[in-house]
Amino acid sequence: MTDVDTAPWHLQGNFAPVTDELDVTGLPVTGRLPDGLGGTYVRQSFNPRSGWSPHWFFGHGMLHAVDLDGEGGARYRNRYVDTPYRDHDGSGVDWLFDPTASPANTHVVRHDGRWLALEEQHLPYALDDDLTTLGVEDFGGSVTGAFTAHPKVCPLTGELLAFGYDLVRRPHLTYYRFSATGEVLSVEPIELPNPVMMHDWNVTENHVVFMDLPVRFDLERAATGSVPLGWDPDAGARLGVMPRDGDDGDVTWHEIEPCYVFHPLNAHEDGDRLDLYVCRQPHAMAGGFDDIEGARANLWRWSI
Repeated sequence: MTDVDTAPWHLQGNFAPVTDELDVTGLPVTGRLPDGLGGTYVRQSFNPRSGWSPHWFFGHGMLHAVDLDGEGGARYRNRYVDTPYRDHDGSGVDWLFDPTASPANTHVVRHDGRWLALEEQHLPYALDDDLTTLGVEDFGGSVTGAFTAHPKVCPLTGELLAFGYDLVRRPHLTYYRFSATGEVLSVEPIELPNPVMMHDWNVTENHVVFMDLPVRFDLERAATGSVPLGWDPDAGARLGVMPRDGDDGDVTWHEIEPCYVFHPLNAHEDGDRLDLYVCRQPHAMAGGFDDIEGARANLWRWSI
């Protein structure tokens, strides 16, 4: 385990790894849970089994769940996501080129009666309600590579909307749409001029909006052993609006000032206008991977 006195900040205090897997019923409650309050809260976390990871993004994924039974009782459980990454924290597995070697450590969503543990360069992993890993999810073979950590589940249709970005091969972006029960509705390649890191996106009732922003992959930089992603404002920045049931030919691109957005807050339609609310940074990774959030983000609205 890591010496807490010398560990980097992402392994100390409230960020320190939690390695025990527990299942605890009859949790003590301070105060009183409201009658009828029932359901499950699930969260994701980075938890290197060895106690060490070189960056907070590289710890292995663990899900934590709190169940409220509606009668004042509560249960807690946590489980590692069982992937090839689990016992290695990235070493000894082909993390870059094996789509199943996911750390599954970034996000978790509920779809088709299962939990999906996600990380944006690999396939999702499905888990049941006890947080037992069911296996890799490729939606019947329709997804063969990267899958965003931030798919959106439509509250009206139950559809799962997603994308994957490929830093090496074309197309550099693929759009996915699945029904509420997991049937494949769309697999659409989207042409991008550059391989970029597209962490999140925007979804409204009738549209999706891709953010083609200039954190760019550089193969020459990768060949020298340097971090292959970096800030390249000369690559330009664009927002791509597409109907939810559209394809590459339906995308309209709108140029914007170079910036970066890790996460939006909301997006909605107002007649023929789309309003996007995002956390906008003037740049990202200008100083390499350790400078991933080196610029302050501000709440920002784009109207298209």
